[in-house]
Amino acid sequence: MRLGILGGGQLAKMTVAAAAQLGIETVVWSLTPGLPASQACTLTMVGGLEDPVVQAQMIAASDVITLESEFIPADILLQLQSRGARILPTPASVAVVQDKWTQKTALSAHHLPVSPGRALPDLASALDVSKELGFPLVIKTRRLGYDGHGTFQVEGQTEVEALFRRLSPPPDLLFAERSIPFIRELSVIVTRRQDGSLVSYPVVETRQPQFVCEEVLAPAPINPTLAARAKTLAEAAAQALNLVGTLAVEMFLAADDSIMINEIAPRPHNSGHFSIEASHTSQFENHVRAVFDLPLGSSEMASSAAVMVNILGQSETTITPLDLAPALAIPGVHVHWYGKDAVRPMRKMGHITALADSVEQAQGQAWKARRALRF
Repeated sequence: MRLGILGGGQLAKMTVAAAAQLGIETVVWSLTPGLPASQACTLTMVGGLEDPVVQAQMIAASDVITLESEFIPADILLQLQSRGARILPTPASVAVVQDKWTQKTALSAHHLPVSPGRALPDLASALDVSKELGFPLVIKTRRLGYDGHGTFQVEGQTEVEALFRRLSPPPDLLFAERSIPFIRELSVIVTRRQDGSLVSYPVVETRQPQFVCEEVLAPAPINPTLAARAKTLAEAAAQALNLVGTLAVEMFLAADDSIMINEIAPRPHNSGHFSIEASHTSQFENHVRAVFDLPLGSSEMASSAAVMVNILGQSETTITPLDLAPALAIPGVHVHWYGKDAVRPMRKMGHITALADSVEQAQGQAWKARRALRF
């Protein structure tokens, strides 16, 4: 059996490793050569996915095709599907989720809690919405936003006007939502099969200064009642959007213990990387199982606690595996280096996971390893 993966970054690379564990070969498509997944997959295809020849090659080489990211336009996925490709999650589900505004409205239609928002076809609508929702106001791009890219918090009408001048957005590019004062950012990884059966991983807390995930605490330091409610919401979101495979449901926890869904990523996610070492079955293995309609593995943690710290680039430099030695010397620490072509500031170059008897102990070990890396 062969799994096709649209995208060649670190998520694809870790999916390739999980597939290999099950004896499944992998075909990775990317726009450019030399991406991380190409170091480990069976076959790499490079070229424009709108090219009928590339499409035909990808379909012929793959039994099932899945996605590394939600950024591939749904119309291209539908083209692949119309030519006989089996794509999971389905193009119809991806079409809803990849537009964050339609994602939000779909969740709201299923009575799931999301922040109040409005589409922004023009500046006049943005100024009207700001009167309704108040400031601070969060304005987001409907597509292609990640790691803080495409998210803007504005404090007044002057900033709204300046943002529109800077972006010069065409109609339907932006939407606004009320800023939610939260005390924690939570995430739940869910894996769902085609028949609707699913497993969900322990609720984690993500810490994201500058909108980029810096660390993940597993399990989240919240009471069991809140954790159970978060898992219920995440599972309901997966069912509502009919997503197949692994997905992440990111949420806000407010001071009054209310929980609100922020965004959904319809694929394995940074907040689930801890599961590679800390869970009986990783998010990546369960994703592979789900898209091939195999029984899902246990999502329970095999250790008491885990903390994942992202290795974010600090400056442009060149790194070799030998440079990881100081972190590798620390017991109980697992280092993943993605093998990207260049280190750039705030770019996710790898991650570190530490396992321990408590979140505090794991956090100490993970950050000790991160500080040992001089880049």
